Amino acid sequence: MSDRTAIVNEIVQRRVSAIVRTNDQRLAGDAMRAAVEGGFRLGEFALTTPGALELITDFAKKPDLLLGAGTVLTVDQARAAVNAGPTLRYRLGSWSVAKRLSVCPVRSYTEIVGRGV
Repeated sequence: MSDRTAIVNEIVQRRVSAIVRTNDQRLAGDAMRAAVEGGFRLGEFALTTPGALELITDFAKKPDLLLGAGTVLTVDQARAAVNAGPTLRYRLGSWSVAKRLSVCPVRSYTEIVGRGV
C-alpha cells in the first residue's frame, strides 16, 4: 500500500476533521487543543491564520493526530507547509508531483464562490 493510499484510508477512518481558521494564533492553538482533547484525530490549520506554520510544527509532534495545512495557494506556501511538518501534504501543480505529495483538494464555500457573496 502506498503512503497516499494509507493517508486516504486514515482520513476515511477518522471521518471528521477539525479545521481551524482564525485571526488569532493563540485562539487557533487553543481551538485545536480543545478539538484534540475532545477526540478529533484529523486536523488542519488554514495558512491564513497568523502563526499557522508554527502551530503546524507544534501539533505535528502528536503521533495520533493526522494534520494538514489549508488554504495553500502558492508553491512557496506549499514548501513552507511541507517544511513545517504536517502529515497531510498539499500539492500545487508540477512541483508537488515531483515531490510525490499526498493531496486532498478541498475548498470551502467561501473559497468556491468568492468573498462577499
